Amino acid sequence: DFVLEEAFVTQALSHHCMEPRTGMAYWQNGKLYLHASSQSVTFAVPYVAKLLNIDPAQLVFISENTGGGFGSKGTGYPQMGIPAVLSKKTGRPVMIRVTRDEEYAFGRARAGYQGWVKIGFRKDGRVTALDLYIIHSNGPYEGFPDFRSSGQAVSLAYQPLAMRWRGISVLTNTPPRGPQRGPGPNQIAAAIEPFIDKAARKLGLDRVAIRRLNAPGHDGKVGPKQGSITSSYLPEALDKGAARFNWTKKQALSGQRKGSKVTGIGVGMTIHGAGRTGFDGLVVIKPDGKLYIHSGAGNLGTFSYAGTSRTAAEVLGMPWDRCEVVAGDTGKNLPWNCPQVGSITSFTLTRTNYVAAMDAKKKLQEIAAKGLSGAPEDFEVGNGRVFLKSDSSKGLTFAEAAQQAIKLGGKYSGQELPKDLNPITARAAAALAGRGLVGVAKDTLPIKGAPFAFCATFVQVEVDLETGHVVRPAT
Repeated sequence: DFVLEEAFVTQALSHHCMEPRTGMAYWQNGKLYLHASSQSVTFAVPYVAKLLNIDPAQLVFISENTGGGFGSKGTGYPQMGIPAVLSKKTGRPVMIRVTRDEEYAFGRARAGYQGWVKIGFRKDGRVTALDLYIIHSNGPYEGFPDFRSSGQAVSLAYQPLAMRWRGISVLTNTPPRGPQRGPGPNQIAAAIEPFIDKAARKLGLDRVAIRRLNAPGHDGKVGPKQGSITSSYLPEALDKGAARFNWTKKQALSGQRKGSKVTGIGVGMTIHGAGRTGFDGLVVIKPDGKLYIHSGAGNLGTFSYAGTSRTAAEVLGMPWDRCEVVAGDTGKNLPWNCPQVGSITSFTLTRTNYVAAMDAKKKLQEIAAKGLSGAPEDFEVGNGRVFLKSDSSKGLTFAEAAQQAIKLGGKYSGQELPKDLNPITARAAAALAGRGLVGVAKDTLPIKGAPFAFCATFVQVEVDLETGHVVRPAT
């Protein structure tokens, strides 16, 4: 009933994190100790090892805190190798510090788009067909496939009945490109959402209603193969957002002018990937009675390495003040964890900490059953103890159970490990063997569909048409 055809441009944008790409390296006893500015910790190890042609076991990667990354420091980068190579040649520690100008030159930037889209709508606002073409400014090297993610995002956010996505990635004589906060979904949301508003006006439809009609539910499909998703509450988010924002009343303000100032009322929605599976978790209960949660996640200011570790404490019923999070230095024996990119850490590492803690819980129950009457399932854990469900006075403290694990050896103390662990996790767990009760496992929990995050946003702004100044009084 209505066809909209538009061109769009999105601008390339440098990351320019607060902390530039500093680093320090030294070699000791055949191992490289590399202090790096990185979003991730264990996930960066294979990249750096390959870059320097060394075995990952030879690398101790240290990045306890990083002053921002926004995607530009997710998986390692070539400048990490410079101090390592120079230190090897000189036999001395070497530090690299870069200027703002140098950071701009090689510190990555978001890819820019020149695109075209043609969208067909029914009179009720349903998207019947969508044709999208993107020319992707990808820098002088490999860059990042933002344009592909944009196609995926459009297919999921609007659930078109038919869709064609095409694109071409062009090498450009510019600073190198890389992922930047929502690479693909963010650019395309900024491009397409205004066109949805335009279609709503042409069709005489409410801007929230047209989005709700097209938003995916739990049965939503994504991509060219129409894969399934774990869930989507985007329609509910639009409903709740509209109610809290008082959309029905406020949209009447849109376009009102007071002198040079005009009020705008807007709504938007978008999607983002939310997690992965198949990584490892590792915890240790030591004879001091504390729970040590080993995390291979980096800390770029989000503290997700600590937030996701609370899962292990919750599973084991352990007070948080009796837990220690071990992170930031692979020399401290950290597991193979996902990179801190793409908003995937919360989902992914909640699962890894869960499976590691469940492994520890099972071992606690088995150890208690060996020393006390009953079967493993007769025991529960909580507050630093494993105890009989029928009589909580009968049990062991975690400290006592850890001592028993050391005596029993084998799988209980980490001397026998699951065969499906990543080599990085296997080395870490082996190094911890004999120090207490070791809980270690790979995330093989079942999952149906791909996990995505969904967002609905409402905003009221006032724009001065003479100065361009924007005020955001309500969101």
